[in-house]
Order: sequence, then C-alpha cells, then structure tokens
Amino acid sequence: MIYVFFSLFQRPYLHADVVVSHYEPILNLLFIKEFKQVISCTESGVVRLWDFLTGRQVHEFRTHNGQAVTSMALDTTERRLITGSRDGTCCIWNVHNGQLLKIFKKPRDNLEITDVTFIVVNNNCSILAVGWDKHVNVFDDDHERIKQVCYPEDRFSGDEQNEGHKDDILCIDKSPGDLIATGDYGGTIVIWNMSSKKIFATLKDHGDADPNAEG
Repeated sequence: MIYVFFSLFQRPYLHADVVVSHYEPILNLLFIKEFKQVISCTESGVVRLWDFLTGRQVHEFRTHNGQAVTSMALDTTERRLITGSRDGTCCIWNVHNGQLLKIFKKPRDNLEITDVTFIVVNNNCSILAVGWDKHVNVFDDDHERIKQVCYPEDRFSGDEQNEGHKDDILCIDKSPGDLIATGDYGGTIVIWNMSSKKIFATLKDHGDADPNAEG
C-alpha cells in the first residue's frame, strides 16, 4: 500500500489518486495489445484485468482454487488466457469475463507448473507446460473438443541420443518456426524441435573458460 506523509508526526493515509493493484505479490503480467489492457496474477490465484490508459480495473476473477498462478500466456487471438499454477494444472479462461473453458491435468503428478506458452505448428495449436516434473507437457488445443478436463497429448524429456533436463524446468519460449527453448534450475538450456519432439541443441556452461583470462 502507498502512503503520503505530510510530517513525521501525522498519521499516514492513502492518497485518493493512487490506484492500488494488489495487496500481495504479483507473479506475472501480460499486455493485451489490441484492447490496451494489462493482466496481472497473484500468489493467491487472483487475476485482474486493467485498462492501462485510465488505470482502472476492468474486472477480476479467482483461479486454481486459490493456488498461486505461476505463469500466464495468451493465445494468438489475445482473447483466451492460459494459466499455469502451483497446483500442477493449466487452465484456459475467457480473459474478458473470467469464464473457465478448459482444465489441463498431468496424469502422473501435480508438481508445480513454472511456465506455459501457446504455439502453432503445422496449423495445430498446442499449449506447452513445464515445471518441476522436468518434462515438456504438450496439451492439444482442439476447439472442437468440448471435454473440459484434458490430459497431455504428448510428454517428452529427451531422446535416445540426447538427455533432457535433470533439474526443474523454470522457463520456456518459442521461435517463429518449430523450435522451442527450455531452461532449468541447473543452468542448462535445451532447444527442441517440436515437429520431431527431439533435442536440436543443448547449451551448457561447462566452466572450461577462465572468466578472468584476458582476450
């Protein structure tokens, strides 16, 4: 909370022009370019939509039964919000009214989801979720399937020639093509080919170079 002080002896009060967004840690933010809005999410699963031209809150909704929203992404229309949570699930929401559209669950565990992203490969839409299970979980985003609770269509962590992550995966990003990158707690980056589900490259600082060496 932000306070304005007129002297050391006066009691603090909330300034009337200050907009307070949340009273708890904000874990993620997203811009919605078309509507000039910002989405925020918190430690207790609260998602709020803001008009950043006026600074006013548009609406809010609660997610994941009060568990922390650890990651967010938008689909290509910017009308659906994908959230990943500490409870190990992902969800799709109508960002403008808070309606829950789909729940994605992992069948083997409920370990924390640390990052999510939305991808389109060969005209197929998918949601990728990574986290403490050290796998890349692939959820098919089929608009014609009305089933609300869905499970991974695929799940990969490496191939016969290359090992994947040995530590918790903390982040994921996609290229304009069919490559994605994941980074883990141990400092390893893995580049994956989404068409083949195989490792394209592994980036790791092996400590061979002397950081104090000249040149």
